[in-house]
Amino acid sequence: MCESEPYVSGTLETRNVAETTQAIDLLVREKELLTLCCDQIIRNKAIGIYDGAYRCVELATGTAFSRRCAEDA
Repeated sequence: MCESEPYVSGTLETRNVAETTQAIDLLVREKELLTLCCDQIIRNKAIGIYDGAYRCVELATGTAFSRRCAEDA
C-alpha cells in the first residue's frame, strides 16, 4: 500500500496488484479494519465525498447522475 497515505479517505487505497493483495490480507486478518472501512464508506457517502467518479461524469456530460433500479432499466 502507498506508504505515505494508505488511508486516504478512511479506506485502504492501493495502486498495484501487490498492494491490493496486501490490503486483502489485512482485511481478512484484522476484522476491525473491515468494519472501519465499511463505516467510512457509509460516512463518506453521506457527506458526498464518495461519489467523485459520478460527479466527474456529471460535470463532463452536463447530466445529473441518477441511480436506477435494475427493474427500471
